[in-house]
Amino acid sequence: MQNLQQEIVNFEIDKRFIPGVYYYCNRMCSQCETSVRCSNYMLFNDLWPKFGSYEKPGIDFNNDEGVLSAIFKFVYAIQSEFDTPHPELMDEIDTNTEVITKTINVGLLMNDWFSMMDTPINVLTSRLKNDDFLALRNNLETLIHNVVLVPKRVSLLYTTRPEYGMVNRMALAKTTLLSLRNIKAGLSEITARIEDYNELEIEILKALTELTTLIETDFAGALKYKRPGIDG
Repeated sequence: MQNLQQEIVNFEIDKRFIPGVYYYCNRMCSQCETSVRCSNYMLFNDLWPKFGSYEKPGIDFNNDEGVLSAIFKFVYAIQSEFDTPHPELMDEIDTNTEVITKTINVGLLMNDWFSMMDTPINVLTSRLKNDDFLALRNNLETLIHNVVLVPKRVSLLYTTRPEYGMVNRMALAKTTLLSLRNIKAGLSEITARIEDYNELEIEILKALTELTTLIETDFAGALKYKRPGIDG
């Protein structure tokens, strides 16, 4: 068997993979049709197990922390494996401070929302059976995935670091806008089941709309852009 370093080089030049697709995808890996053509995803699912250095993240609902905490841990574990973290770039971005401020504001509002929804969601899930529970879990996974993804994508979108100069900004802008759209949809789907938190939801939707407008202004036409390997 070839050594690990050579195997990684082989992955990097493998023609099966779409270059940089992990920058432009906003889907959960488990729900993504492109995952088999993503070098980040296949690196951990195909290569690491050969060398015994990877344990696939799982999700555990059999603890005292509740459903939201369990899903948060799972999503963070997945993203730490398959996605490149970029939140640290936000500290050095001075080209569009308004975008950064509004991105941080969305994160803070969503943190408040998750805190308020923790108990109601645990109560709700305790009543759900099989398919209904699975549907809610998928909604929560997708929502949390996009909430965690947005600051990473925004920071990469606006960074001036030369090592990220090759990143396709239009593809990245589209991914960011789709994540913001998915957060809106996820909020609506979940809060439709629990009717006591509409005031905070309205504030979050306003913040999401403001951030969306800024990015659409800076990257006009991004939603119509066809991302290589994803949109055909």
